[in-house]
Amino acid sequence: MVQIGEKKLGKLTVKVFQDRPSKEMNDFLDFGVNVSSGMIAVGGGVEGARTPNGALITASYPNTDLTAWLGSTKAHMGEFPNPHRISVFSIGLSVDGMSAEELKSEEHIILRKQISEPGPYPQKQTPVPNGYLLLGGGFHVEYPKGRGNLCTASFPQNSSSWLARAKAHFVESDGIMTTYAICIREKIPGIGTIKNKIMPPTESSTGDHISAVSELGNGFLLTGGGAEVHWTEPGNLLWRLVPYIESTGQGYEVSSKAHAASSPANLSAYSIGIRVST
Repeated sequence: MVQIGEKKLGKLTVKVFQDRPSKEMNDFLDFGVNVSSGMIAVGGGVEGARTPNGALITASYPNTDLTAWLGSTKAHMGEFPNPHRISVFSIGLSVDGMSAEELKSEEHIILRKQISEPGPYPQKQTPVPNGYLLLGGGFHVEYPKGRGNLCTASFPQNSSSWLARAKAHFVESDGIMTTYAICIREKIPGIGTIKNKIMPPTESSTGDHISAVSELGNGFLLTGGGAEVHWTEPGNLLWRLVPYIESTGQGYEVSSKAHAASSPANLSAYSIGIRVST
């Protein structure tokens, strides 16, 4: 695990961490990267591979106690192998004067999830409870049998819900989508009133290999981000969801690709940030 970004604003601090495995594989399942002690994992991302054939995302989500972010990728269909080293990113949040255990035990920060019915195009929305704000979200798609389902969307549908979608690709396969929303209480005693900001989507050009960046700007701290591919059959699929915090800015970078056949699409990128209101 390495820290690749940090930013502080008032009583809040966020850090971005990254980890990679030591060897290449065609498929990775729940490879994780922790946040540092005293922090809560509120967002994250995954990077597979664009070339030569592509390694595509099947999961990007927090573990149950919000200490790590987990990612999964796969080289879909055996005739298109793509050994690669997955990269997984976690966004950690800390609040001055409060431990991570206090934030969770007093339910100032909570995790919610919803599970879809099985289907070739599984999707599910997870709402934010009253009195809370969206920090970030994620998903994982399971496929008990068949070749698998691949992510086409994981993004804030609006200020009060997270939505994720996946699809079978060329080969019939029923998947089950679990969608996660990470939420923070609007008012935290001794800290203040929390405000969040969800950037309007940034749109890519149209093509087989597309990318977009959502820049959060100043005045807020990055806590999450997402993407939505606007595809038609056979489909265009996510392979890159990457948060960044740099001296020149902060935001979320996303990429998708056609796989095994041309399928032009366009792509929307999202970023989310928070601050304490004065």
